[in-house]
Amino acid sequence: MASQNEENLPASSSNAISLDDESQRPLQQDEVELGKRRYSRAWKHFKPVKDNGISYGLCKYCDRRYKNARNCGTKSMLDHIPKCPNRPRDVQNEGDTGGSYFDQDISRKQLAHAIILHEYPLSIVDHVGFRNFVASIQPMFKMVSRNTIKNDIIKFFDNLKSQTSKLLEKVTSRIAITTDMWTSNSNKKGFMAITGHFIDDSWRLQSHILRFAYVPAPHDKDALCGALVNCLFDWNLERKISTITVDNSSTNNAMIKTLLDEKLNKKDLLLTGRVFHVRCAAHILNLIMQEGLKVIGDSISKVRDSVLYWIGSAGRIERFEEAARLVHCSSEEQWSNAEDVSDKLILFYRITEQFSGTQYPTSSQYFTKVCEIKLELEAWVKEFNPLISDMASAMLLKFKKYWDDLHILMGVAAIFDPRYKMRLVEFFLPLIYGEEASTKIQEVRSNCYNLFQDYKSKLSGPHDSLASSSSEVTSFIEGDRLSSFDRFVASSGAIVETRSELDMYLEEGLLPRTPSFDNLSWWKTNGLKFPTLQKMARDLLAIPVSIVASESAFSTSGRLISPHRSRLHPTTLEALMCARTWLWNDLNGLSSTIDKVSCPTLLDEEEEPDSSGLSQHC
Repeated sequence: MASQNEENLPASSSNAISLDDESQRPLQQDEVELGKRRYSRAWKHFKPVKDNGISYGLCKYCDRRYKNARNCGTKSMLDHIPKCPNRPRDVQNEGDTGGSYFDQDISRKQLAHAIILHEYPLSIVDHVGFRNFVASIQPMFKMVSRNTIKNDIIKFFDNLKSQTSKLLEKVTSRIAITTDMWTSNSNKKGFMAITGHFIDDSWRLQSHILRFAYVPAPHDKDALCGALVNCLFDWNLERKISTITVDNSSTNNAMIKTLLDEKLNKKDLLLTGRVFHVRCAAHILNLIMQEGLKVIGDSISKVRDSVLYWIGSAGRIERFEEAARLVHCSSEEQWSNAEDVSDKLILFYRITEQFSGTQYPTSSQYFTKVCEIKLELEAWVKEFNPLISDMASAMLLKFKKYWDDLHILMGVAAIFDPRYKMRLVEFFLPLIYGEEASTKIQEVRSNCYNLFQDYKSKLSGPHDSLASSSSEVTSFIEGDRLSSFDRFVASSGAIVETRSELDMYLEEGLLPRTPSFDNLSWWKTNGLKFPTLQKMARDLLAIPVSIVASESAFSTSGRLISPHRSRLHPTTLEALMCARTWLWNDLNGLSSTIDKVSCPTLLDEEEEPDSSGLSQHC
């Protein structure tokens, strides 16, 4: 009687080899031996079936079937095994040598992934040590050339770009853009990183790099505008943009003006483009700090000189106090001033970090933090320490230059936190403007209502307004017996005043100000009550107030465009940069952090110290 294993094997000899014919040939990886015959290892996971006289191999786990003809072989079945959705875990991790599964194409794909994710050089495929290592793990893998792996990476980039494009096509909200320019020190070429930000249907904040484009010199407004427009049209985003966040440079200002005046249709933009331009808050804070540091530059410089001298050698560290007195590096007063300045600037460091966040909305925090800085600077001006007072005065003058440009959307975005609403504006502005506060408060309120009406005019559907809903109900009941009641109410002047969604939202009480509050989750669950406001919140809360997402690309590319890669074609560089971000986003669950996982360079690596406190060297 045939054994159970034999019953699951095909009766024909198309996929079997007699041991009598090849008794000396070693057993191949994709074969199993049973009795006097060797069968493809696929038959451990498939069983033979026939349908209308045609032989098939039927997967034991998911019932997928493949033709089993003499000229077909079992490659399709072998390819299916590692991809089978119902494959048991023990099949995936078979411990015996024969149980492992090798696929040259899959291994090549994983090699390309590794090079992209960890920024290995393309020449790694030529490294003798790497080739020997791979051969020791899987001798069947045929190492590819540098040109082949580059082509694999380009194909992978094209595939990921197509997937990202389909994702953006399905996004029903507007997409905010951040962009920044950077020049490589290695080859002096200029690159523009362009990143899109949006809140998806699950109300998760997402960021996806769109381009890492080479921009030939000169980097004037026309060159930057051309690169940005090409990206927007390439991704079909020209009608879906909410804002563009850039650093505060005259070239960027001119680029935005050209975009609005010549390249984009203002009717497609919020408030016809009046809220299109967002200046990077982190960059503005840096300019304000630099202005203050100019006042105390001499003291800071001497402190730095002292530190450099101090760490110059072990002997200097031991004789530091004596050496400081001899070279007059810095006085006790200068050290004290530096400490005071450091304590004050912690505020700027903390707020800059918050503005640079990519895992949470930053637009709703902007108004509060900017007001906080303004009030702190005004307090510092009154300090008894003349150095702090002078520093604060210089910083306040710089701050006032940008305060008048407080972005319209940032004041409105603060209202879209149900813990604050208009009450936050009504709290801060009197502290800043005094008697003029009522006018400024009304400006913020008007901006909010204007934006609300702009959204309502662009929306269609049953929730366009409460007024339209009321008129529909009235027309519906005209034919019933209460129609005369409606005419009576109208003639008596007792018409019920309708209120907008925004009116009702602002009139409701504030939620408790708890640290664990999730603004995105709140708006996700309140769409039925505030449909128009929900759409506004989804767009406004996705707007970044910093270009840190685009700058993160450059922190990565500092290694990417290193001397050993300086001759790579810009197309290859873009494929490596963008594919790396998209791949990490996928692995990290759509994380918006571009450089969330970084592969350290040789100089970055450290060894754990031993018991004596010294690093162990192998």
